[in-house]
Amino acid sequence: MQELRLFLSDLETLSLFINLVLGAVAVFLAILAWSKTNEGYMLFFILGILFHYAKVLYKTIKHFGFIGGEILSIRAMSIAFVVLDNISVFCFIISLALFIKSKKF
Repeated sequence: MQELRLFLSDLETLSLFINLVLGAVAVFLAILAWSKTNEGYMLFFILGILFHYAKVLYKTIKHFGFIGGEILSIRAMSIAFVVLDNISVFCFIISLALFIKSKKF
């Protein structure tokens, strides 16, 4: 019980845990949606969700120390984190642009 109290007292760990759970639900629903869609904008939206979850997983394994130091870094900034942080937003931008361009808008 003491370990659970210590786990829940660290706000960053609790936030990562909540992100992992909610992200897992989003990824599960995204995979289900992927099997039912053939629209380009939906595929990029789903990819954005998957890349966002990859970012959360990367932050989690880094937080718990499974990855020591930066694998690829420039001036103490992780290239992997920068790419994972921005590629999901890039996929969402492409998804919205394709949706606006589509006939359903």
